[in-house]
Amino acid sequence: MMQIRKVQTHTEYEQCVDLQQRVWGFSDRELVPSRTMIVAQKHGGCVLGAFSEAGELVGFALSFASFYQGRFAQHSSMLAVQADRRDHGVGRRLKLAQRQDALARGIEVITWTFDPLETRNAHLNLNKLGAVAAHYLENHYPQSSSEIYSGLGTDRFLAEWWIGSERVRKTLEATESAQRLSADTTGEWPCVNRARLTPDGLVEPGEPQLTVSAAPLLVEVPSDINQIKLRQFNLAVAWRENTRGVLRHFMNSGLKATRLLFEEAQPASPVRRAFYLLEREFPHEN
Repeated sequence: MMQIRKVQTHTEYEQCVDLQQRVWGFSDRELVPSRTMIVAQKHGGCVLGAFSEAGELVGFALSFASFYQGRFAQHSSMLAVQADRRDHGVGRRLKLAQRQDALARGIEVITWTFDPLETRNAHLNLNKLGAVAAHYLENHYPQSSSEIYSGLGTDRFLAEWWIGSERVRKTLEATESAQRLSADTTGEWPCVNRARLTPDGLVEPGEPQLTVSAAPLLVEVPSDINQIKLRQFNLAVAWRENTRGVLRHFMNSGLKATRLLFEEAQPASPVRRAFYLLEREFPHEN
């Protein structure tokens, strides 16, 4: 049975470094070294490992001690899972262990960043963990050598995870089907960049409607940006530019991305659709 625990030995820290290279293809200068992770572990941060039945490190989570909105916090800098272990709940288990460790220290919030176009990560962060995307950060990191991040800039959401809040507790208690939220009722809210289907079966972003003042509202994103990058890279760039302008505009006005909704493929629209639900700021109940 897989074990989630703190990384302990020098060998295990070095395995975390190796896993960074395998997962993201970073150059040597981009890797977080074992020395830095050891310091984080000993001085307010946390380095957790996911170990297989055979004792192999197949995932890890790294967080640093931080200060956020006037309180002590943690910033989760890395979450890596070996390719053959993805979609098996390893990432979620690492985040839950990270939450338990932080709660035991009296920490109220954990932050991290993720790419708004990566819907796999958004589904985990918003729908399954109960975090919210609070800020849009344009080109937050230097350009990376990793092919995963090449070509579209390094825009990120800053996620807030108020780990003791009622929202988070309810989200974690929900069933898997309840966490995968349907967009069947998207007619209830305006979509400010509704996409159009292209002749080759892809979707292109619609003209931004930045004058919309109602909230909640929807912002469409491609359900699989990596397929678009492979098939039509210029379209992927268009999606980045479109969503950057739309999300930055509405989030700067006080909205937060709270959920990722899915609209399953239908005969009239054979492409699966995805939408961020943006809502007004709400108090976190700790």
